[in-house]
Amino acid sequence: MSKKIEKGDKPDPGENAGGKGILTIEEHKENLGISAPVFAAVMQTQKWGSGKRVPEADFKKAVDDFLGAPMDGAKNNVPVSGAQEEKPEDGSGGGE
Repeated sequence: MSKKIEKGDKPDPGENAGGKGILTIEEHKENLGISAPVFAAVMQTQKWGSGKRVPEADFKKAVDDFLGAPMDGAKNNVPVSGAQEEKPEDGSGGGE
């Protein structure tokens, strides 16, 4: 028999997810104590809109990935310009 949901009742977070903790990103933000600026940045980088439902593990990974990313936006510590370190042309430091 199905449970009747009254106005104002919140659905069980795991009810439709098989108990895997699929909540809205706003609920994850509150539960995990994520600051507003970090939350906004994660939403933008993940291209998530308000009300998006994701598993807690996915939300945590997105936050960890954002917080662990280099500040200059580079990936794998490669300079943003893509330039490599220049070697001196005078032969110094060449180990010869």
